[in-house]
Amino acid sequence: MGIISWVSKTSKGVMDGTSMACPAVAGLIARLLSATPELLSAERNQQRSDDIIKMANSHAVPIGFGPEYEGAGLIDQNQGQG
Repeated sequence: MGIISWVSKTSKGVMDGTSMACPAVAGLIARLLSATPELLSAERNQQRSDDIIKMANSHAVPIGFGPEYEGAGLIDQNQGQG
């Protein structure tokens, strides 16, 4: 999968890799976090960080490449919802 990004001051191109995946995953986690008020308002400490990772992993669905290549899987933002 490619992400359209600026490759110079005047042109865009298709890029991939962790530098492109990180903002997408951060956005998905923010969306999940916004639907979890008790976690969103929790004290900002190690426990909250651990709980956010646990929440993200609970929404991850393996896609068939194994943990070495996909970690916990692809975050499914709709998992567990109506």
